Amino acid sequence: MLVFRTSARIEGGFLPEYRQRYPKHLIERLEGMNVALPEPRAAFLRRVELYSEERRMREGTHATRADVEQLIDAAGFVLEDLVQIDAIQSAPFRDLTARIGKERFLAVAKPGS
Repeated sequence: MLVFRTSARIEGGFLPEYRQRYPKHLIERLEGMNVALPEPRAAFLRRVELYSEERRMREGTHATRADVEQLIDAAGFVLEDLVQIDAIQSAPFRDLTARIGKERFLAVAKPGS
């Protein structure tokens, strides 16, 4: 079983907005749920900024579902089922995923013969 995402890269004019919005929104959500930050806010913000950049670099690795299907096949597996799945997201994240065309999938595959 494999869960994967497809999307375009986060770049161009959208990049500065993403870099500012993602870390701030994540911390605001945690604070809004009364989740104590593991370190002072400024230090945690910096850690989230670093993580968000690392995550951004992964976005767009696989632009289409067909890209991943080919990788599964090349790895010697036979795809048995593939379904698109939804994720519960806050409004800003839904906006982000819509803008980069992110989709999530669950694949079930078995070793090929």
